[in-house]
Amino acid sequence: MLSKYLVLILLLKYWHQRYRLFSKLNDGILMDEEGWFSVTPELIATHIADRMVTHKDCVILDAFTGVGGNAIQFALKGALVYAIDLDPIKLRCARQNAKVYGVENRITFICGNFYHIAKSFCQSRPDGIPLLIDSIFLSPPWGGPEYLNKPIFELGSCVPDGFDIFEVAVKISQNIAYFLPRNTSSNQLMQIAGKTASKKVEIEHNVLNNKIKALTAYYGNLVSSS
Repeated sequence: MLSKYLVLILLLKYWHQRYRLFSKLNDGILMDEEGWFSVTPELIATHIADRMVTHKDCVILDAFTGVGGNAIQFALKGALVYAIDLDPIKLRCARQNAKVYGVENRITFICGNFYHIAKSFCQSRPDGIPLLIDSIFLSPPWGGPEYLNKPIFELGSCVPDGFDIFEVAVKISQNIAYFLPRNTSSNQLMQIAGKTASKKVEIEHNVLNNKIKALTAYYGNLVSSS
């Protein structure tokens, strides 16, 4: 558990980087305390959207949308987005932020538990075939900035469990982008690839300002053909 003093220091650090998080920060962007730590920097979110939005009006499920940084970029690239979060405050922020970027009408905000909502997607048709979801973006909570103190971040450290999340997601779509700490176990990312038909994973380091900020593991058709 972080002390209030340490939280203030961290918030000050992210405040100095605020325009990397949202370029339109001064236009009415809302974030809760956790949002400062967890939102994907805009340039990285834009790059991930370039990878995931393969055609106009493709449907992307953003399973842990937080304050909406990734959902907004998916929508700006032309996708239709289901944005899920358990926290109504975060969803309120995400909706406002989408409005700032002019894409609120392309995002369906759903407040609820990812597991319950995923189950409803799978049961939406009598034959058990999920609704058409082109791809899924997974960025579950990493447990706060303390993840940087670990030599190797394990998927089980995600909240909820990162292995369980992937197993549920792959039943909806094989095309998954998993956004995780830069020190995430490569062995575990390769291990869960066995849940997909292709058995392949592409691990990409996300660099910003000459520093590796995170990594994204791509599965299914999102794996680069090159």
